[in-house]
Amino acid sequence: MLIEQLSIAYKCHSSIGNSLNLKEMIHEVLRTFVSESYAIYSEFLIKDELNNLIKIDSFGRINNFDAKKYISYTKSLDLIIDDNIRVLKINLENGTLFLVFKNICQDCTFFVSMFESLISKLNISVNACINFEKLEKTNELLKEQKTELIKANKTKDDFLANMSHELKTPLNSIIVISSTMAKNKDNKLDETQLKNMKIIKKCSEDLAILINDILDISKIEAGALKLEIEKIDLKIFIENIFDSFEAVFLEKNLILKKEIKALNFQVYSDEKRLSQIIKNFLTNAMKFTNEGFITIKLLEFEKYFQIDIVDTGIGINNENLENIFDRFQQVDDSRSRKYGGAGLGLCISKELASMLNCKLKVKSEISKGSTFSLLIPKNIEEEIVENSIINQEVLEKKVDKTDLYKSLDLKNSKEIYVLHLNSVEQFKITIALKKFGFLVHPFFNIEEFFSKIDLLILNKNNIFLIDKNIEKFESIQKKFEHNKNQLLVLDELKNNEILFEKIREFLNK
Repeated sequence: MLIEQLSIAYKCHSSIGNSLNLKEMIHEVLRTFVSESYAIYSEFLIKDELNNLIKIDSFGRINNFDAKKYISYTKSLDLIIDDNIRVLKINLENGTLFLVFKNICQDCTFFVSMFESLISKLNISVNACINFEKLEKTNELLKEQKTELIKANKTKDDFLANMSHELKTPLNSIIVISSTMAKNKDNKLDETQLKNMKIIKKCSEDLAILINDILDISKIEAGALKLEIEKIDLKIFIENIFDSFEAVFLEKNLILKKEIKALNFQVYSDEKRLSQIIKNFLTNAMKFTNEGFITIKLLEFEKYFQIDIVDTGIGINNENLENIFDRFQQVDDSRSRKYGGAGLGLCISKELASMLNCKLKVKSEISKGSTFSLLIPKNIEEEIVENSIINQEVLEKKVDKTDLYKSLDLKNSKEIYVLHLNSVEQFKITIALKKFGFLVHPFFNIEEFFSKIDLLILNKNNIFLIDKNIEKFESIQKKFEHNKNQLLVLDELKNNEILFEKIREFLNK
């Protein structure tokens, strides 16, 4: 008898908490409780927010069972004799479980004791199911809200972009006309009119900058801003920016200096966007520097170049440095009123720097000035390529073609040559292979390939990755009739890991 009771208790205990779905979990509990006890029927109800009883599930058969009849029984466990049935009512924290026994003469002492011991576990399981259901509903609601927010944000961005374009057309006309009239070639304007015309021109230019900033933010958020990667000489880059800003700084009685401390100046990036970041830094420096000088510095480190914009301006409190690159942020409202600006320039700079795999740094001291730094990596990353527009002209700048012959004097050298129909894909493959430590050289067109292949193929250590869809592919295959192991067809090796493994197999021979 004892063994049988232990078995029943174990089965009933094990039936609780096997699912986070309330109905599934309760169904298993009710089925087990009825099967293992003398009960003929079981039912579980919970109260809604209005205190109404809601039936979740039941098991077994009975005629005209009404749970509301037993609502006055409020103990954690009640055994109720009603006509020709016994009702065991188990009151939980978030629900009520009923077990109905038909034989009122049957001794239910063991079952009452057992079910009483299960109340704690039932409470935990039911509460877990209810909380999980609430969490799922909350997550669904959050997903819906996120979708709505994305949709609303896109609508806003589209509106801003369209409105900005609509505003730019008349604004450009105002700038051109006011600029022309401000020159006063016919001497028809008096001093007051000239002053007013210059104010119109200045305000129009400020508004044009704001509109362009809004357009850039919209493009960045929409993922529509594409980079144009090219080879940049940072020395020339700095000198061009210096020349374009020097006169502007002199008008404000500020001195613009430059310091170039680098041996190598070549880097691959988007010149337009790098220039935009540095110009934002310079504009900020000029705005918040009343006297003294601003210095543009170019420094070279092992893995990156650093461009510093150092000013002798009013400086920034340390507590305000954390959000200096946030959208629409000024250090305080008084600055916004005094110096103007919407606080978009530095935010855009941060977004552009992230897209270019660059980093921004700032340090400042009140009344002594600030230093804004742009760190540009020397090696272009594959992630940048995926969001870039790469032109054939840019690719031709990427590798010095004389490098293709350097390995010919080294009989034991092992190098990889790539020819792909799509120049962007070719650049991606080149970058990916270089990241794995391979020495890689791209061909820039089919003519270059045929002009050099006869010489390059003589070195048995060289390997060639060729796009199957390239023009004259069959003619290319014939070149490798006696050197088939040196040719890898890219169309058949779409997975990078497989490609790298094939290359390793060849290079390790």
